Amino acid sequence: MIEKAKNGEVEYIITKSTSRFARNTVDTLTTIRMLKSIGVGGWFEKEGIDTLGAKGEFVITLMSILVREESRSLSENVVWGQMKRFSSGSWAMTWGQMENLW
Repeated sequence: MIEKAKNGEVEYIITKSTSRFARNTVDTLTTIRMLKSIGVGGWFEKEGIDTLGAKGEFVITLMSILVREESRSLSENVVWGQMKRFSSGSWAMTWGQMENLW
């Protein structure tokens, strides 16, 4: 889609959310700036952000940071829960994990 935008085949890229657009804040902002420089806008439905608007880049930066922090927090909580179960001697495996043991 980016290549089509560069070739003038796309005017706007509509995406469900900022988290679906790129893997991290730097990639998101780099791509948005590049698209903006060639006159291609982006619309993020969930957040209601238009990248061609005056506040678009600022809001995307904030949203990307929040998404990254939420992901980091969730990861820490999962690791903490696993460590707690291991230290107490109780742990569980899913059926898929048990099948992989054979």
